[in-house]
Amino acid sequence: MRSARASPSIPPSGSASRARRTTAIRAFRTSTAAASAGGSTTIGWLWISEAQLDWRGGNAGVRPGHAALGFWLHTAHGAPGDASAGDGYTGANGIYVVLDQRLFSEGARGDEPAPGVSAGDDAQGLSWFARVGYSPSGGAVLRAYVDTGFAYRGLLPGRDDDVAGIGVVWGGLTSGAQQAIDDEGFPSTGAELVIEATYRWQITPWLSLQPDVQVVIDPGARSDLGTAVVTGLRTAIRF
Repeated sequence: MRSARASPSIPPSGSASRARRTTAIRAFRTSTAAASAGGSTTIGWLWISEAQLDWRGGNAGVRPGHAALGFWLHTAHGAPGDASAGDGYTGANGIYVVLDQRLFSEGARGDEPAPGVSAGDDAQGLSWFARVGYSPSGGAVLRAYVDTGFAYRGLLPGRDDDVAGIGVVWGGLTSGAQQAIDDEGFPSTGAELVIEATYRWQITPWLSLQPDVQVVIDPGARSDLGTAVVTGLRTAIRF
């Protein structure tokens, strides 16, 4: 579950922790992105830079986990979000933090682990995840974003590869995005809250079904809309 992750225990440096730690720095990646602003479409670069840290369980009693710190920059002119910026506004940027921490493991397994955990670590058990993002620029739609929740792999007897998850997502709008809603004559709460529950049923090694239920409070950050319930079903086929 990663749509709609208690503080993670990161092993300290030095001999106090004998858990093996690995670090990886992800280089700059670039891609083109189109953004519609003021009735025109502009093209800009999306730059992402991310540093990652992974730690694996060891004799120190540390559970495996994963952390990432990233920065993004979008250079498109007239990026949507700040209604007062107009077409002359250039770009948006932000930072984010990702945390994944195993809290409980049922036993050692060598198959595919939970997200953020290196292969070969315990795959069955309870994990906590969290993501936080912030954009100081007016060109973004969201000023702040937070999600957190829990995922359990192998919760039901005989269903070792199934994953059950629950999480909460909160997104806060920029002042420009709020003003755009007000300008349309709708009252804005400035934020949207989503509570989500999901279960991924691994039917075969290559086929899975994942029903999902979301409760959306203040949809679209509008106070005039009632709480919405959204259901979905995702099918994944692995080749």
